[in-house]
Amino acid sequence: MKNKSSKSGLFLMEMILSILFFSLSSAVCVQLFVKSHLISQQSVDLNRAVEYCQNVAEAFYGCNGDLAEMMFLFDNSSQDPLDDSTYLLDEQPYTISVTVQEKDSILTCSIAVYKSSDIIYDLEVHLFPQKEAPHGN
Repeated sequence: MKNKSSKSGLFLMEMILSILFFSLSSAVCVQLFVKSHLISQQSVDLNRAVEYCQNVAEAFYGCNGDLAEMMFLFDNSSQDPLDDSTYLLDEQPYTISVTVQEKDSILTCSIAVYKSSDIIYDLEVHLFPQKEAPHGN
């Protein structure tokens, strides 16, 4: 009788340890899946931010550095109320800040992409604006 009791106690202890092992394993797996999802989302955000910066930089070069003409190309642009030289593009859930400054005849366009208030990607491009040659006849 005593032997039967000890066998069932060992079996119960083995079951408890097995359940503990599987619960720890499942907790680790869930953490790995959550971390991989977060990394995947950050990768998507970074890829989109790089694409937005490239688009704005190409518009900057294509418009020869004319910020007003450049912002005309983007439907969702508005001037920053705090800074006249900065425009904001609203591409939900991202905000793109575009600032153009001139120093020594070289235009510098600073582009930054934000999600909430966190910066995802920023890019600075430079342009020496081309002046049209006068047409002489």
